[in-house]
Amino acid sequence: MPPLLPARYSLEVRIGRDGDVEEWLATDVELDRPCLVRVLGPESTTDRRAEFLDAVRAAAGVSHLHLADIYEAGDLDDGAFSVGEWPGGIRLSDRESADLVLDPGTFLPNAEGLARALAALHERDEVHGAIDASAIFFPTARPAKLGALGRHRRWSTPEGDTTALASTLEEALTGQPAGTYPPSQVVDGLSPALDAALLSTRHGRVDASGLAELLASVPIAQPRPRAPGPSRRWLGIAVGL
Repeated sequence: MPPLLPARYSLEVRIGRDGDVEEWLATDVELDRPCLVRVLGPESTTDRRAEFLDAVRAAAGVSHLHLADIYEAGDLDDGAFSVGEWPGGIRLSDRESADLVLDPGTFLPNAEGLARALAALHERDEVHGAIDASAIFFPTARPAKLGALGRHRRWSTPEGDTTALASTLEEALTGQPAGTYPPSQVVDGLSPALDAALLSTRHGRVDASGLAELLASVPIAQPRPRAPGPSRRWLGIAVGL
């Protein structure tokens, strides 16, 4: 059954569940704009609702191009909700499952932006706590956004966030768990400097701001011409062998 929200939000399509959070595409009828509604239902505990609202309200105080905006959050009679920016329906996990190769010229500035958004969150002493490929919206021709705010946290430190972001970015490039193949050997046009930046971050040597600086310094190498062949993931396996 759809949740009972403030009248200004018209629920359009149920997207699905993000862990224990139900997601809806909705319309803010007062401002005539799409928005993403995230809801905790009656099965949630009081403590979980408090955790959810604390996280989204803290994120609402951070403004960054690569962080999904939060417009409103509050209690419901039988749960809690947040209303935020609709960044488009394509997540990084969707690109991975479709085996879509990320163009280096698009990937690098967005990866840097996501790291800077995470650094802005950390500057407010806030932790995302559950970054993975489904927490990052990566539409075509629009900035990537770090979203899924209010998830049940799997860690509680900025270091956990930063290493998770680096691992997620690497997995998105190679199609394999981070550390399996160097991204520059799987995707044409990536510099080995990216391999070093992600490796250093995964090992906890830099924070989110440091990761952003490393990514900003990575040059975009010229793609090596090669005959048509297997997908990047099969190429990665060949490289590993």
